[in-house]
Amino acid sequence: MPVPTWVSWQVLTPYVIAIPGWIALWKTWRSERVVLRFVFNGFPKFEYRDPEDGSESITPALLVTVTNDGKCPVTVERLTCETYFAGQKRTDSKQNSAQIYPVIVLRQGEACSQWIPLRNLQMQFACGRFVSLTALDTTGRKWKPNRSERKNLHDQEAKIWVPKMPVRKSN
Repeated sequence: MPVPTWVSWQVLTPYVIAIPGWIALWKTWRSERVVLRFVFNGFPKFEYRDPEDGSESITPALLVTVTNDGKCPVTVERLTCETYFAGQKRTDSKQNSAQIYPVIVLRQGEACSQWIPLRNLQMQFACGRFVSLTALDTTGRKWKPNRSERKNLHDQEAKIWVPKMPVRKSN
């Protein structure tokens, strides 16, 4: 089978030379955007002081650390965590949010830690699940954790909601 006439070094050389340029352009664009990383730590007992009325309570809480690994700064306004318990309808999931005061501007390499108290949760349920966690910036964009960060979040569930041993029925 003869080789088509358009397949020659004269025709292909500009395209072959352009490939490293496109790769460099893509890497530059990717590194200059905002890249948020999430780290989670769960605590079954956290002393929470309500900023509105000053009342204190002991509640489970999630410590969320957001780090900006990109080169562009981002302003994080709110962290929202949605929880779900076995035995609930999916529509009955509870939203727990933490307003960040003052609003934090994260520059390259900077991190922000925020407690999200999980108040008013029905602790009699054996297993709670984190449905979602989002960081909202001032432009309205929602940032969500990637797959490995979600796995870390689900690993922290065992710290907050200790799995209850199943009760076996004796014959």
